[in-house]
Amino acid sequence: MRIFLLPLAGALSMISVGVTLAQEAASPGAENQRQQEAATPPDYKDDRTTGAALVESYFNAIARKEYNRAWSYFDSDKPSKTFEDFVAGFKGTRDIEIEIGKPEEEGAAGSVYTNVPVAIRSVDDKGQEKVFTGCYTARSVNPQMQEEPDFNPGHLTSAKLGPSDAAFLASVPASCEGKERLSEEQLWLLRAQRVFDAERRATCSFYDREAVPAGNEPKAYTIEYNFSHDEQDMPRRKGFVLEFPCSLGAYNLGQTYYFATETDGIKPLHFAVPELDIRYENEEDPKDVDSMRIIGYNTVSELINASFDPRTMTFESFSKWRSVGDASSNGRWAFRNGEFSLIYFEVDASFDGEINPQDVLNFDAGP
Repeated sequence: MRIFLLPLAGALSMISVGVTLAQEAASPGAENQRQQEAATPPDYKDDRTTGAALVESYFNAIARKEYNRAWSYFDSDKPSKTFEDFVAGFKGTRDIEIEIGKPEEEGAAGSVYTNVPVAIRSVDDKGQEKVFTGCYTARSVNPQMQEEPDFNPGHLTSAKLGPSDAAFLASVPASCEGKERLSEEQLWLLRAQRVFDAERRATCSFYDREAVPAGNEPKAYTIEYNFSHDEQDMPRRKGFVLEFPCSLGAYNLGQTYYFATETDGIKPLHFAVPELDIRYENEEDPKDVDSMRIIGYNTVSELINASFDPRTMTFESFSKWRSVGDASSNGRWAFRNGEFSLIYFEVDASFDGEINPQDVLNFDAGP
């Protein structure tokens, strides 16, 4: 998430800003782009449903220069001695980014306390950058226990932050305890988890159960590649494949995937599959296939019983049509120039107790 116009004195009230950190030089083009982005405030956000959302809302208020709203997110322990000091502190910071790690919740006497690990990169009016890392703590009170005014929708209770000598994205804490930092894969998986939770989770039957079965947790894979138009000596690009279980049947597990790069962000993956016209010698007893042909192509947002090999950058799926697995469809998709292309598809359409698939599409070779 990118937000702007947050001064150090307001947001990082517990930090000694006299510490000098290594600064990265920015190109004139990148600098101009940042200035243009900083001039455009983000859309309004006031969400106190979770501790992470509350932290994002606090920064959103500052970015929009709604200082009274920002001040209100803190409970009795305010970030400055007076509101005037709080407002006066918003001088000098032109641009800021925050990256939120994995929040941790703990309950206590009708309240939920959420520790929200963060990394913060600030840029002042002179283009100088500093990176900070630490933790915000948010408290929310069970609404059903609040029978008398005034209603408490949730507040920030504390912020513990300090300077980091690591790069911004290498500074995101794995938790509010200890010094461990998230790896690149962990960071991208966490980012994709938020996208998945917002867009897909509610429609995924896999999460109707109380606990996620071992081995089916979300996964992240790193791939390195070059486009065909890249110069020969160009460094290899890096991307991340993010996997989340979604649909769950008696013998099939559907997985949904995202692909992420620093340039393009997080995008859902869709996979081409052939549409088949299958005829049986006896439609009442589909043991013997009379004919099978491709009549078109569709795309799907899930692969069934799938696996991904980061070495070959290839997906494979195995979709059972019934539990014994004697009828099925299996596909393979390979990474080419930023896209996953269908290169192989086989179908066993005969419900005959035997495993005897037939190729319906085979481009299983490099271009």
